[in-house]
Amino acid sequence: MYAFGMTTTPRRSPESASTKVKRTVSIDPDVIDQLVGTANLSALVNELLHEEAARRERRAALAGLLGELENAVGPADETLVAHYAAQLR
Repeated sequence: MYAFGMTTTPRRSPESASTKVKRTVSIDPDVIDQLVGTANLSALVNELLHEEAARRERRAALAGLLGELENAVGPADETLVAHYAAQLR
């Protein structure tokens, strides 16, 4: 695994007015090998983390909605859940 250095010095970037924070991460060598030539690895990691944060927010919102629906109409019919889950595969 490759480990990147860490500093707590905030940084500013032109694409973002927010303060950047450096963290150390370990990345498998095969992943790094696939990213050789990536012009700005930090920007790529930042973009992917933004996408993950948004995915988690959507998942939490969906869980809240499902909880509200369950409170309003009762639990889902597991037979129907299995049927539609199988169609998504």
